[in-house]
Amino acid sequence: MSRRDRSAALLLAGAALAASSALAQESAGEATDIADMSLESLLDMETSVATRTKGTTVREAPGIVTVLTREEILRSGARDLLDVLRLVPSLQFGVDVYNVIYAAIRGQWGANGKILVLLDGHAMSDLLYFGAPLANRIPVDWIERVEIIRGPGSVMYGGSAELAVINVVTRSAAEIHGVGVTGHYSQMLDGVANHGQSLGDTYGMRYLSLSTGGVAPGGELSAVVNVFAGEGNVSDRDYTDIYGSTYNMAGNGAADPLTASLRLGYKGLDLGVLLERYSTTMRDGYGENLKAPLRDNFYTSSVSAAYTFDPGKGFKLTPRVGWTYQRPWVITDPSALQYPDPYYWDPSIHRVTAGLEATWDATSWLNLTIGGEYTYDHAEDDFFGFEPDLCFNPGERLGTDPSCKTVFDLHNGAVYGQGLVVTDFVDISAGARFEDNSRFGTSFVPRGALTKAFGPFHYKALAAQAFMAPSTLTAGYSPDVKPEKTTIFELELGYRLTDFLFVVANGFYSMIDGPIVYFYDSTTNDEGYKNYSKTGTAGMEAELRFKLGAHFANLGYAYYNPAGQNKIETWAVPGHDNVLLGFAQHKVALNGGVQIVDNLTFNVSTSLLLGDRYGYTRIDENDEMVLKKFDPEVTVNANFMYRNLFADGVFVQVGARNLTNGEIWYIQPYNNGHAPIPGPSAEVFLKAGYETP
Repeated sequence: MSRRDRSAALLLAGAALAASSALAQESAGEATDIADMSLESLLDMETSVATRTKGTTVREAPGIVTVLTREEILRSGARDLLDVLRLVPSLQFGVDVYNVIYAAIRGQWGANGKILVLLDGHAMSDLLYFGAPLANRIPVDWIERVEIIRGPGSVMYGGSAELAVINVVTRSAAEIHGVGVTGHYSQMLDGVANHGQSLGDTYGMRYLSLSTGGVAPGGELSAVVNVFAGEGNVSDRDYTDIYGSTYNMAGNGAADPLTASLRLGYKGLDLGVLLERYSTTMRDGYGENLKAPLRDNFYTSSVSAAYTFDPGKGFKLTPRVGWTYQRPWVITDPSALQYPDPYYWDPSIHRVTAGLEATWDATSWLNLTIGGEYTYDHAEDDFFGFEPDLCFNPGERLGTDPSCKTVFDLHNGAVYGQGLVVTDFVDISAGARFEDNSRFGTSFVPRGALTKAFGPFHYKALAAQAFMAPSTLTAGYSPDVKPEKTTIFELELGYRLTDFLFVVANGFYSMIDGPIVYFYDSTTNDEGYKNYSKTGTAGMEAELRFKLGAHFANLGYAYYNPAGQNKIETWAVPGHDNVLLGFAQHKVALNGGVQIVDNLTFNVSTSLLLGDRYGYTRIDENDEMVLKKFDPEVTVNANFMYRNLFADGVFVQVGARNLTNGEIWYIQPYNNGHAPIPGPSAEVFLKAGYETP
């Protein structure tokens, strides 16, 4: 971290402490302690991630929903959002380029707009490619809960939520009611023992997180300020490119976050600000390793505001506005110009959004929502431009060619609506969304759901369509590409066996028509995006949940199969039609803990990738990529956590990750000349902090 960035972090931290002293603290007794809640209470927690407006329980939400609570997250020993999402069986992870790690859902690669990641309503995707990098980015110490729709979300969220929505909700002013500060340090071991690296080069993550919030007397004004600053290494193991060149990733694969957020509430007004500089380093170039690491930065400034008018009689009207400015994938090191591939880049993009949403609780059994949204994107790139046939010239500036387009604008308008009907035997949800884009035309997607909870039993029958809109760069580089569309059918059954044991299972079948896929033709040097015929997966997911006081365990399993639908050659595994490139068919995840004595818990989390998993690792003498089968991947983490150490609110957590020192691999899930990136080795960590009781 540079001196300037450290100074900025200290200024933000000072502002946060000043804000906490300016607000009166709300009574801690008004916040709910998840550790003391029963299993039934957890299952009946309200979530609005599937409806966006109307709160429903997890068991009756019109979607296949996972909710991870703060207690489950903290006790797992998770370092960041990537570790949190490992606890979800249907999610796996792969690498694209530049050490950047993205999620996959149900065997389908989630980059470029298939999975939407939200942090208090701010989209965490870069607006050029619509991908959300995950490693060492969003601190767990901010999080109150993570809500995940394991299925389509386009009706309520648009064309960046085709296959899943990951909604990260941070702690409110009432939940913080004071201040929270956390320090974390972890040390990876393999780089020191086997690769000659020093201890100072092989830290895993070291960070400081600060949160402060309160509610003023009268309860009308509330504020939360969060600050997060840190440094991280993606791995301490060796990366070998497809040509056999090797380097150790310690110090060459950084992921350094600097993030601050502000949330203000006053009566019906909600204001949110997010400032982020996510800085990475990489040497994994396009196929061949670079001579030295390059710094790659993602800058984001985002402001959102909403005001809810509540005239009564169940009617609410909410106008929303937002502005986001990003400079993603910024590499301005002059040494980047020495390579024939285009690494030097400094694009920017502005996004302005405006929306109006009306909800009406017409009766005790009928809720209606209707809304409209407008989005304007303005991107600038005076280095490569947005018409590759006219101006793409790797490694050189554009000059003054008047035919080259260096700015790109997109206008998008949408209307959406949904209705929720509650009866004694079934809750009925129906909705649809229509969008019109200035570049690629119109999209229409409907959805419907039948859900109900009867005492310990619940069911869900869901049918929906979703779409993925081409990203800004996709639309700019490939003007003929059209939105892809997904059709998904899902069925879920759940039963609370006892007061402390719950089981749930679901099956799904998804079909993607016209999937948008990146291509590169080495013969013609042609590249871009185009629509292929189809792909898709079918499978099932199951979870067993145990909760008894402070003791808990969540055991989950997920399985997928392409079911004969995949027609994308670059995603396929030759000779193995039952699996897609990069992702195992089976995943098991366990997260649990026991209370040993008052304030002391022992916690374990495990992730197992089982079955065949394949990736391309090298190029042979005939210039053909060589496919490799990877062994099952087993990751075991364990830690002790002690609360109220010496004083109320003080906690310490010590433990180890990847206890067996097993190999973790992030595989590129399409055949494009990038070898798998190794994950971290065995890692020990110490975490300590204070939260206002």
